[in-house]
Amino acid sequence: MLSTSNSLKSIRSLISKSLIVLIFLLSFRRFAADRIPNLNSDMAVHILMAYHLKLPEDLYYWGQNRLGSAVPILSNLLLKITSLSPVEAISYVQYGLLLAGFICLSTLFKTYFSRLIFALAWFLPIPHFHELVFPAHPYGPQFAFTGIALFIINYLLEQKHLKQWRRQVLISSATLCLFTSLWISDLHFVFMAILAAITVQHVDKTVNQGTDISWRDRLRNLLIPDVINIIITSIVGFSFILFAKHEASGTSPYGGFSSFSQILEVLNRLITSAIQTLTFQVDSPILSIYAVLFVLLVGYAIYWWSTERSFLLESRFPHWAMLFFLNAIFSFGLILVSNWLYINDVSLRYFSVVYISAWMAFLLLVEQVSGAYGRRMKLGLFLMAIASIFLQATPVLALKVAPPYVLRLQPFENLAPAGFIGEYWSSYVLCSADPANLNCTPYDQKGRTPCPDKAPEKVPVRTRRVRCSRCVRRVLKSPNLYLVKNDWLEDFPREIEQFGVCLIRSGKPRKIQRYEIARYQVQTR
Repeated sequence: MLSTSNSLKSIRSLISKSLIVLIFLLSFRRFAADRIPNLNSDMAVHILMAYHLKLPEDLYYWGQNRLGSAVPILSNLLLKITSLSPVEAISYVQYGLLLAGFICLSTLFKTYFSRLIFALAWFLPIPHFHELVFPAHPYGPQFAFTGIALFIINYLLEQKHLKQWRRQVLISSATLCLFTSLWISDLHFVFMAILAAITVQHVDKTVNQGTDISWRDRLRNLLIPDVINIIITSIVGFSFILFAKHEASGTSPYGGFSSFSQILEVLNRLITSAIQTLTFQVDSPILSIYAVLFVLLVGYAIYWWSTERSFLLESRFPHWAMLFFLNAIFSFGLILVSNWLYINDVSLRYFSVVYISAWMAFLLLVEQVSGAYGRRMKLGLFLMAIASIFLQATPVLALKVAPPYVLRLQPFENLAPAGFIGEYWSSYVLCSADPANLNCTPYDQKGRTPCPDKAPEKVPVRTRRVRCSRCVRRVLKSPNLYLVKNDWLEDFPREIEQFGVCLIRSGKPRKIQRYEIARYQVQTR
């Protein structure tokens, strides 16, 4: 009987691992930068940063003092040791971090069933949270380093007799990973604050659980090196972040709070959207099913808690579940009152942290629930995860997928070496196929037509859309210079001022893919 039981466990383990690998490969095929059919300029900036990396100026995303450049920096290192193209390097680094984050976070689960469900939520998120796997957004790399930190912390909790030097190295590594996550996303301070509070509570409970005074004193003495290590490493982490912000090439007004009326407007929009989704008034009935399952699951969890209130007071309740649950709640509240959410049309992508934290919390909690309650909750989570597969705009199981966007941009390589000036969404993306020979920048919003008689002595960067000032110089020095009409110009003027330089049309308009371009040359004065 024991042999049969072990064989069944081995088979289930093999099947689960195989499905997780399949989910990872399907996600890479669908969302990797070099395969995605809807690559945009936000993603392209990461590709260009990987090729044109300049430190310390590029420690943050071009033109702002947030979103740490972990992916471009690692991709730049990969470019130095391989023959990959920049878009391929970005793809492998992004998914390497996603895989590392998944492996580390999944070690917190006890069953392969939970890991399988988490793989679906992580690698194939519902469309509202695709930015979790897309390049140019912090959520995937942020949780990757968070997962590595939690993996190390969990290992330290399980290994009681490590050598002191090894223990201190691991503590330093975990702390640095947490600060790396904070560098990548400022919102991570919520997670770190909650983790610190839970850690202090856990240590205080451990120290005071016995009555032996001498034993408690010895334990305190053992913890002193840990505390000193954390303080020193935290000072290093904070210093690095302050340095990175000081060296940033720009700032973004994302740290403010909305007014009370704006918060009410955001709440009204979220509630209205939720009601429409729950009542099947949206285009996708599967999304409505997903939302209904979530509400039922939350309601059932509350009902279970009302019958098992003592559960929260017992040691069975996992600290990790509490950590992610509180992170979901407090992050949601902070994002809700953020003016950045309001001015960006209440995009749900900013709640990606809440999405992953909620999945982690529910899966960790449900693992502790036995009997019929546990089975029903697991079924609800499984159905939600399966629904996410069918919510993808392009079926992930399709034999044929849309061609990668970078392939559509290959005709622009025939114009190289060249520079392009266009609207933001029609600029940086054009260079993603060949950053070595193509230079791009969004247009100067204060440029005039026709050109003024006298050029300005000093031309500042006059729009936040121009994320890279040195890219402007490269564009203007390009032997072949093109304006991109899309979403900017009504027609191609005979002359136009851009960045203090007068450009004269020197070629007939032409169309490449969906982009209308015309050649210009710099007027010599």
